[in-house]
Amino acid sequence: MIQQFKSARAAGCPLIAIQTADPAFTIQNIMGIQPDPPPAIIQWDMVRGLVGLTPAGIMSIQDMAIDPMDARDLPSVLARIIRDPDIAAGETVMQRFPAEGMILVLGAQMLIDQPPVRQALWNARDAFKADGRTVVLLMAGHATIPPDLQHDILSLEEPLPTEEQLGIVADKIHADVQMVPTQETRARAIEAVSGLSGFAAETAVAMSLRSTGLDMDRLWARKRQAIEAIDGLGFSIGGPTFAEVGGLDQIKARASRIFQGPEPPRIVAWVDEIEKLLAGEGDLSGVSQDQMAILLKSMEDYGWTGILAVGHPGSGKSYFAKTLGATFGRPVFSVDFGAAKGSLMGESEHKIRAMMAAIKAAGDGRVLWVATANKLTTIPPALRRRFRKGIYFFDLPTRVEKDSIWPIYRSKYAIPADEQQPSDAGWTGANIRDCCANSYEERCSLMEAAESIVPVTLSSPEDVLALRQLASGRFLSTNHPGAYRLEDSQEGPSKVSLAPAQRHLKLTE
Repeated sequence: MIQQFKSARAAGCPLIAIQTADPAFTIQNIMGIQPDPPPAIIQWDMVRGLVGLTPAGIMSIQDMAIDPMDARDLPSVLARIIRDPDIAAGETVMQRFPAEGMILVLGAQMLIDQPPVRQALWNARDAFKADGRTVVLLMAGHATIPPDLQHDILSLEEPLPTEEQLGIVADKIHADVQMVPTQETRARAIEAVSGLSGFAAETAVAMSLRSTGLDMDRLWARKRQAIEAIDGLGFSIGGPTFAEVGGLDQIKARASRIFQGPEPPRIVAWVDEIEKLLAGEGDLSGVSQDQMAILLKSMEDYGWTGILAVGHPGSGKSYFAKTLGATFGRPVFSVDFGAAKGSLMGESEHKIRAMMAAIKAAGDGRVLWVATANKLTTIPPALRRRFRKGIYFFDLPTRVEKDSIWPIYRSKYAIPADEQQPSDAGWTGANIRDCCANSYEERCSLMEAAESIVPVTLSSPEDVLALRQLASGRFLSTNHPGAYRLEDSQEGPSKVSLAPAQRHLKLTE
């Protein structure tokens, strides 16, 4: 961004908007590239009005002699900057503001839609272009430039701090208390605050520092709060691991190879039931389409890949995603596209871009996406191709897999080893979990708890068969090498006549 900013200034660009999560950090970066002596640079905000950031900037504010009350109103300031009605005809206040000067406008995202501000910016365009002056609009978040100014304002984006910048922040905090972190502590601290703005990272490190060193649990808790403050993002670290997942041996082995490779993922981004979130049914606003476009673009531009988990409800897709991060010591960012939709114009667009920016900062190019789906009818081929690690089909567990699932939940819910186990024909792993949980919570036997279990093979046999036929030969198997085959299914419907709706679905797929 800084290189682009320097090029724009050198070319005499009069209007520049910078999307930034930390305007103070951006101003610091801008001030760090100024020549000696620096040009006139002034800052505006709606509380303090005009503030000089350089000696020439302080002098220019004195020369302009704008009333302090008027200086708090940006339309008034811009109007006076273009032309002061109280001075001689033909003379402009901008003539008192030196060539190559800059005005840094804080909070521009709150003002850019105001007609007087937009008109004043357009009026300033040619006047500023003539002698290299620049209005820099610092826009927190991901604000949208109005259509009538999109061709007049150069839009840039200040990314969240890099690992190198975060390392400098961590070193400074330790130096302030005369402590020197070990290389391991420094690396763990950088990982813990990646994805935060410079100010948020500095605050998190400072509040997590103890006399014995950094409190990593507290540091991760601060990060969780910061990430979850972004609409549509959740955050978790730790929890159940693969040791508590019965079966799914093939996909667990594949995940192990991915995380033990030369560039293992730094974070897991998990989207549950992606087919519903991106369906866009009845969405005439274009929000769902924009979300899809941003996701596709981000995965392509940043080299992100992932696993698409398709299967019956309760077959372990979501549980696999939840345990993946904990197994390999990586945070899981849960992505909720529905929560990233807003009621105001442009709000949804801002939210989805903020989500992607946070994921980019936390994982850079090493993000593993895991998306679950119960069907693929609304997932376009372009998105499927982004999941280069494969589309895996989660079928009902085999007899061997169920025999490994029962002990996990019998132990978790303290079911006696000698208690009779009910018939589990057609059950998913979730059915086994629910049976054990109900037995514990309702103080009844497993046989009684099983009476409330209706497996999907009985409630929706046509759906089970349709999904199996779709997966056969097309998707990877979770429990044996290679593609899933319909003849591999051991339980549930395998030769059920499809209803017209299912036949149409199969043909469409």
